[in-house]
Amino acid sequence: MRNANQLKQQCSIFIFLFFFCGYSTIGIGHATENPKVDEWKDSHVYVDAPLEANTDGPLWPPSEVMDENGDFVVIGSILEIPDGQGNFFPGPKRAVIVSKNVVPPLDVNGKEDFSNLFGAPQPILRELDLSRNSIDLDMVLYSLSYGPVVGDFGGGPRIPMEGESDYNLNPFPPACPEIFPTSSQEDYRRPSYPLHEVPIWGFQGDQFLIDAETGELVSNPELPLDQRPRIEPITLRDWLKAGRRSRVSVELIDYDEEKEAYTAANFEFRLKKLLPNSVYTIWAIRLVNMIPPAPGQSLSIPDPLCFPSVITTNKKGRARFECKVENPFPSQQGPDAIKRIMTVALSYQSSHQSWGACPSRFAEGVDNHLHLSVPTEHFEALETESK
Repeated sequence: MRNANQLKQQCSIFIFLFFFCGYSTIGIGHATENPKVDEWKDSHVYVDAPLEANTDGPLWPPSEVMDENGDFVVIGSILEIPDGQGNFFPGPKRAVIVSKNVVPPLDVNGKEDFSNLFGAPQPILRELDLSRNSIDLDMVLYSLSYGPVVGDFGGGPRIPMEGESDYNLNPFPPACPEIFPTSSQEDYRRPSYPLHEVPIWGFQGDQFLIDAETGELVSNPELPLDQRPRIEPITLRDWLKAGRRSRVSVELIDYDEEKEAYTAANFEFRLKKLLPNSVYTIWAIRLVNMIPPAPGQSLSIPDPLCFPSVITTNKKGRARFECKVENPFPSQQGPDAIKRIMTVALSYQSSHQSWGACPSRFAEGVDNHLHLSVPTEHFEALETESK
């Protein structure tokens, strides 16, 4: 039986943030203390951490956004460091384009085989220039194309959509099959959209028929959507603005005198420069979500940090959010170590809809896109116990 430290060592290659687990490899360090809080109560533990902009997902596909050519726009880590045994591990955070035709792990017959998620590298098409006046910052971001759900390919529902890439790059089955798909939706396909034009379900205008099975507009599918909250394209510049300008403070609370330990934490998010008039959801990435799955199994899905887990931004892209979480940081040496929150992530809901405890209706990158996450070292020193 592996203990928490062994798991942590084996999972350190996997510390990218899901999002849904968008993920970024960050070194483990120590959280800093807030002097003002220490003056108020010496034993109180408090961390104030930055939220960093990302686009990378859970290893495959390489990113949760595309460019107009259908290639992946990666702000984060890619699989590039060989171990000499046929595996490729995440490198440092970077800004690159990865081809939609990247070759995933394959079986002996040349079909996609994601039993080892680290079994193929993700070569770079080109580096992105993020300097102030770079034309790369004006790049319009697109959702990932999707479908069909089943077909002659390995992995989960096809991403990118069949016919748009050489291989399926999606290892994961539908996260919430009770939401999608039904048996009649197995051939469902959805193109890539500019993020500001991703369809809003049930919002195709008055007096138009919607197919109850597929949710698609039956009459005049070319009809432009009306009253959308944003008419300007979402660019890479817009996406990166929120990085380091948004912060989260974590304060341990509910001290148990008998256990001599805190049993809960208060999370307070102060968000700036997010996409204006938009819907975000917030997720807890626990140690269990970072454990590489056994062959034939899927990654554990992150859960909402708390309920409600929805944040809406104002016209300036600002929002505040606060919630209490019970025992978020159990000891890394204890029996509940896999429940420990390693980081938190904010995902942009391009469909302007939340699906409760499910990250999305389809898949990460299709209607849900990792935007911000906390570098994991900031939570390292925090520890709580159950009541």
